[in-house]
Amino acid sequence: MQPELKKGPILASSSCQFRKLLFYPDYVKVYTKVEGIKKTSFQLQHLIKDDGNDVITEALDVIVFYDFNTNLKEVIPASIIERLIDPV
Repeated sequence: MQPELKKGPILASSSCQFRKLLFYPDYVKVYTKVEGIKKTSFQLQHLIKDDGNDVITEALDVIVFYDFNTNLKEVIPASIIERLIDPV
């Protein structure tokens, strides 16, 4: 019997720079884009703006494609890279 394949993205690191205070009940807009793609990981850049279009927060996440059976990083499959490049 073959073990179930358990592979997928995992958050490896996250950083955040707060630029301006935000108060309830303010509304925000969150913009996210793929900043870079490597062999086993990719970066997501986030920009959070208030109603006045001022930058509230800038953040960067590193996502690693991971094999939970072996507990090792895994090469990102081509089908996932295609969706990261062209998500539509």
